Amino acid sequence: MAQYAQEKSRPEIILLVEDEDPFRHLVRAILQSQGYEVLEAPNGNHALRIARQHSGDIHLLISDMVIPEISAPELARNLQATHPEMKVLLISKYPQGSVTLDRGWRFLRKPCAPDNLLDHVRELLSEPPAPRAGAMVS
Repeated sequence: MAQYAQEKSRPEIILLVEDEDPFRHLVRAILQSQGYEVLEAPNGNHALRIARQHSGDIHLLISDMVIPEISAPELARNLQATHPEMKVLLISKYPQGSVTLDRGWRFLRKPCAPDNLLDHVRELLSEPPAPRAGAMVS
């Protein structure tokens, strides 16, 4: 596997939300092996608590679409209110269907190969931040 995380003094922070423990642990291990710092939660409310307690940036949210307590899109919008430059990767074993992807969001169907996951992560993290609401765009 190619090294994906950028060479920086501080790693990029990913919040991983997945209620299936084995899958969450596998994704965490894949991400950490590439130099990412991973915060993890089994449900939406736990993810919100982690985000409140985390003092730094959260660069990317990776969340299963179907998680307990709060929908993944609602979780993402809540987190982007306090982390406006955070990107979002929603994953599901079901097709994307009627989910509307906001700017800075992507969808990935699982299961997927580790390199496919890492490609999506790197592409999202490499994109420029979405303009903030009310910001002037030239």
